[in-house]
Amino acid sequence: MAPSVEAFVFTSSGSHATPYENSKAAADVLVRDANGKDLWMVCLRLCLVLRERDNSCVPLWMDAPPKVQIGANMNVMEWLSVENAVAAHLLVARALLDPNLAKGKVDGEAFNITNRRHVPFWDLSRLIWGASGKLDPAPHVVAIPAWMKPQNLNELVILYCINNHTYNVDEAGKVLGYKPMPSHLVEIIGRSVELEAKRRAGSTKGSKKS
Repeated sequence: MAPSVEAFVFTSSGSHATPYENSKAAADVLVRDANGKDLWMVCLRLCLVLRERDNSCVPLWMDAPPKVQIGANMNVMEWLSVENAVAAHLLVARALLDPNLAKGKVDGEAFNITNRRHVPFWDLSRLIWGASGKLDPAPHVVAIPAWMKPQNLNELVILYCINNHTYNVDEAGKVLGYKPMPSHLVEIIGRSVELEAKRRAGSTKGSKKS
């Protein structure tokens, strides 16, 4: 009897800044090595994914001290809307099942996926702080040199704050035909902060009742 699953798309990461991301990188290698033995496999390496109901990045920055940054904010990062992440998964899955839809080899490969938009690292933080009401229209931001190493931050976090995080997505465009749909970062952040604030307000009311 033929297997019911013919293709497997592994959601990987292009970053190796944390143990979790390192585990993703190790799995990335295993998936590509196992390609073709029982089914066709491919890896999608996603950058930071932002969505309205964000439960990691946005809550973390909402709780961070506003008006303080590490470094001069000269480093840039890339982000990805959840809509484009979904579109990329569908695109590569279809190409695995029908190689004629791609312009090159897909199985056993890895493709970077982003919105093709760079943003200064701390600009994203300021968008979240602003949407949270923690910044005035012309905020005065204190820049802490990375060499000072604040005690409450480990070295991995500091490196993440001062290094560039960019990805080359040319291969995804050339082979898969990936073209990110327009996404508006300010709107995504604003809606995500609004929903997170409502969630916290609901949790507070629930704890008071109990």
